[in-house]
Amino acid sequence: MLFVISGPSGSGKTTVLAEVVKDTRVRRVVTATTRAPRPGEVNGKSYWFHTEAEFFALRDSGALLEWAENYGCWYGTPRSEVERKDDSRLVVADLDPQGFRALRSTGLKVIGIFVAPPSIAILSDRLGARGTETEIQKATRLGRAASDMAAAAEYDAVVVNDTLETAVSAVKRHMGLAS
Repeated sequence: MLFVISGPSGSGKTTVLAEVVKDTRVRRVVTATTRAPRPGEVNGKSYWFHTEAEFFALRDSGALLEWAENYGCWYGTPRSEVERKDDSRLVVADLDPQGFRALRSTGLKVIGIFVAPPSIAILSDRLGARGTETEIQKATRLGRAASDMAAAAEYDAVVVNDTLETAVSAVKRHMGLAS
């Protein structure tokens, strides 16, 4: 079984996921991307960082279960990350709604948890506080937030990330983990 956590940029899904995977019963799927690493990100831990040529070779060889272009960069889920049988931990991935839909269409048992911001105003504040996007990029992400939020109904659970502790507890509860 694969759990997918999604939500609009700035919803806090990555922060929530980072807390969830501190639980030794959970393993995070490291996805692939062509975007440049942000400060502090590590290849093989944060993402698998690839050139476009490397990414397309993975895609074309069937090594990616799903892939999509987002904000000018490619993202995908390596088959090896999902199918790894090295332990009995729960497996969770951080994907956008498009990736979630693509994984569900593969026939895999996928449980979706959508992390929503308390409001669009708070989402905007969080994006600004990250300091990783230009104003144009921030506006683009905010524009896409509406379509991402509309996808929430497709998920098995929706968690409003008003406080990190509450959101982490709710996600873990939906994964069947006692807090």
